[in-house]
Amino acid sequence: LSGEMRVQTGGACSVALMLSHWQRLEEDPYFVPTTEEEKEEFGEQGEVCPANMSRKYIDSTRTRK
Repeated sequence: LSGEMRVQTGGACSVALMLSHWQRLEEDPYFVPTTEEEKEEFGEQGEVCPANMSRKYIDSTRTRK
C-alpha cells in the first residue's frame, strides 16, 4: 500500500497506519481438553466449554476471506 501510494502521488504522500481498539485475548483458540480433569470439566472434545471468542474471531475472518 505504501509503495503504491508513493508511486501514484509522486512521493508527496506517506502512509501511517495505526491499530486502535485492539486487545489480546488470553484464551486459546485451538483448545482441546487433554487431561482427565479437563475432559471431565469440558467434555471429550470441549463441547461443554463456554463460547471461545478467539476461535469465533478466527472463523469469522476466514469466512470473510
